[in-house]
Amino acid sequence: MDQNKLKVLFIAKNVPVKGIHFSRIVIDIAHKISAFCEVTFLYPNETVPFGFQFLKKYKPFYRLKGWDFEGFHISVTNYVRLPFREMAFWLWNNLSKNDRNFYKQSGPFDLIHAHYLFPDGHLAYLYSTRYNIPYIITIRNADIRHLKNISKNNPDFKKAQLIIQNASKVLSLNLSYKEFINEMFGISSIIIPHGIESSAYFEGKVGGNNKVKITTISEAIKRKNINWIIKAVNNYKGKQEIELNVIGSGPLMNDLKQLANDDKRIIFHGKIDRSLVLKHLQDSDIFALPSYNESFGLVYLEAAATKNAIIGFKHEGVWGIFDDNSEMIFSENEEHFQKTLHNLVDDKALRMKLQTGAFNKAKKLSWDNITKQYKQVYEESIDSFKVNAGK
Repeated sequence: MDQNKLKVLFIAKNVPVKGIHFSRIVIDIAHKISAFCEVTFLYPNETVPFGFQFLKKYKPFYRLKGWDFEGFHISVTNYVRLPFREMAFWLWNNLSKNDRNFYKQSGPFDLIHAHYLFPDGHLAYLYSTRYNIPYIITIRNADIRHLKNISKNNPDFKKAQLIIQNASKVLSLNLSYKEFINEMFGISSIIIPHGIESSAYFEGKVGGNNKVKITTISEAIKRKNINWIIKAVNNYKGKQEIELNVIGSGPLMNDLKQLANDDKRIIFHGKIDRSLVLKHLQDSDIFALPSYNESFGLVYLEAAATKNAIIGFKHEGVWGIFDDNSEMIFSENEEHFQKTLHNLVDDKALRMKLQTGAFNKAKKLSWDNITKQYKQVYEESIDSFKVNAGK
């Protein structure tokens, strides 16, 4: 280990597990902060009862062992989650023998970064209590949904309160999460968005101005509201020539194709390589994704970095990262979304204003800048913990 680097434990359930869909954002963060951190991964794996391993949903997690991914070794620990919403984590109150053995073999650490409230944050709290080590926690969409669906008298809510109030720092991905945590727990969290790769930036536009090109990139599932986009294009009767490119796959794709009703302005590309995704964004004028229950949405950043006018959904995704009406437009409902999209198609000056605003904000969200924020938060967390421990 480089003695000048911080030794940080990532407790993260959102890491690549073989055989299932995954987000790579936590792996990307680990790569980016490797200049000043040595990151160790611990994956909290929900115990799968015997017999359930034959079900597709649980098969990848049954007796899961540690694995290597892109230069990182990901260790596994198991925990018991009860199969209902109320008191799901009621039985989990102490570190297991395997948890303690992992820490003895891999620790000590300067800091723990838990990437969810449950189970990651709870395990971080237990390690912190036993080994006197600071931890920070990132609050995500699944955490917010869980807290909204349980009462304040629920033992899980009380555990959440304990975890959040004892964290050295609490991180939020957008303004809505920050406001929720402040309202529920009286804690002012820090917004640190995801970063943009330098290769994604593209200020110029490919092609002419004769056709207004709209792009959406998403899994075809209900909460993405791709049907709103298709209906809005179907209903557009203005003078502009338009084209909608739908990129992605998913269970609702056949329904969406039927909804398009052979409208020649709507093109379905399926799932394509990332290089082609960026090419479409570079060639696009408007990016639309009015998705709800969106933790963040890296694709919004890529759309901004390729100078698109962007329409999202109010209080979701990058809400509070991009300024409404000057850097991006956040729709309130389907009717508002359709009106906004039609207005953007017809109003070139407004499109250009939003494209410029989004691109200028994207330049501030480079990984270099985001990495500096993580470094500052980590160092402040460690320093404040030492000061408080010395009192």
